[in-house]
Formats: sequence, C-alpha cells, structure tokens
Amino acid sequence: MRFSGHLTTTVSPLSVTALLLVLLLAGCSSTSTRQTATPDPLQFQAAALESAGNYTGAAQLYQQAATKATGEQQQALLLKATDSLIRGDDILAATAILDGLPPRLGSGDL
Repeated sequence: MRFSGHLTTTVSPLSVTALLLVLLLAGCSSTSTRQTATPDPLQFQAAALESAGNYTGAAQLYQQAATKATGEQQQALLLKATDSLIRGDDILAATAILDGLPPRLGSGDL
C-alpha cells in the first residue's frame, strides 16, 4: 500500500491494521465519562480546522491541547490528532503519535 505526501513510503498491512485497531478501540470508550474542566479553546479551534479540511492544522492544535491535559484526556486528544493526520494522509506522523502512546492492551490480547 502506498500513500502520497511529502515522503513516499510503503506501509505494511500489519501497521495499517494495528492503526485501525487502535482507532476503533478509542471510539469504543465509555460514554459515561465526566468532563469536569472547561474544554480548552484549542479543541474548538481544532474542530473548526477539521471542518474546513485543514487536518494538519487541527492535529497540531490537538497536540498542543494534549500538552496541557493528563491521563485519559491527554490520550484522547492525541488520538484525535492521529485521526486528523490520517484524514490528511500523513500516515507517518500519525504512526509517530501512536508509537508514543502507552499500550492499552496486554501483548497477549492481540
């Protein structure tokens, strides 16, 4: 599978499968989470950039917002950044973010 962008690279089917699995699992998070803090304005700006098709800009803002967050909220923002990068066809940058996330599954679960 080949993706075009600034750098042309070959991505293995296993990498793409793993990436899709992480995104799928991120979408299965509980809906009963409570948000106690006021949402960061960066998140609103990122959502607006996504709506306008500026996925790289949105990813940068989600990553900025993640630096101010902790725990699951930080991971959720990084996954949003990853999603934006994938939509913008920047698979290498998306993979780099995913590589930096702590594993949520035990190695024997895959």
